[in-house]
Amino acid sequence: MDFVGGYKDLRAKKIKPIIPLGLIFKEDPVRIVRCIKYGVSAGFLIPFSLKRAIRRDSRLLADVSPSRMTEEFFKILASGKAEDVFRALVEFRILHYFVPSVWARMREDIAYANRLFADLNSLDKQKLELENTIAENESANQGQGGKSRTLSVILSYFLKSFLLSDALSVEDSGEKFRESLLAARAFIQPLNPPRVDLEAAVLMIYRNSGLSPLQKPKRIRQRKEHKNKKPAPVDSADSTQLI
Repeated sequence: MDFVGGYKDLRAKKIKPIIPLGLIFKEDPVRIVRCIKYGVSAGFLIPFSLKRAIRRDSRLLADVSPSRMTEEFFKILASGKAEDVFRALVEFRILHYFVPSVWARMREDIAYANRLFADLNSLDKQKLELENTIAENESANQGQGGKSRTLSVILSYFLKSFLLSDALSVEDSGEKFRESLLAARAFIQPLNPPRVDLEAAVLMIYRNSGLSPLQKPKRIRQRKEHKNKKPAPVDSADSTQLI
């Protein structure tokens, strides 16, 4: 039985809250993010009254714990609709509650914003492959390996446009890796992904660019020139004279 007319709204492809608009986001501000994510992912319409409530209460996201925001962040990136959802977060002016540094960079550097959206589009195309990776690794590693592997892949797509904005070379890849790791951690604050996943993501970016922090600069071996050595002088005392 459908007491709230949900089937009708599903057929109309419309999101309709069953909790009063004055309470729904105050009870749990994360519902704002989920509303946008599900609306974009399913291609559902977000009514004007709901959009107005989102804009009015979006400031409540500032009080949500970083751990919950991090969880929602990864769910968005793994949804297969990351590019579209991020564009919606920008439209609703909500992205800065996730990653204020990313939002600021996008506003001042349109080239970076375009690269980021392109990378998110590439990530969306990998959705099935990522899901297969989860299933395979969960079976092999009791759930931990698959999830960790997926988080690292997701982070690598999200951070690539930021970390590759500076030219990298083999000669300084070891030092640059350490700098990139610190920069990446600061760039996505207050999100707090596991350290091991962040390190693996930065390592993926380097290796996909043909670099490795373990590489040492290649030294060119110089050939030694062999000069004609003069024979050592013979001591007259030791020499034998032939008569």
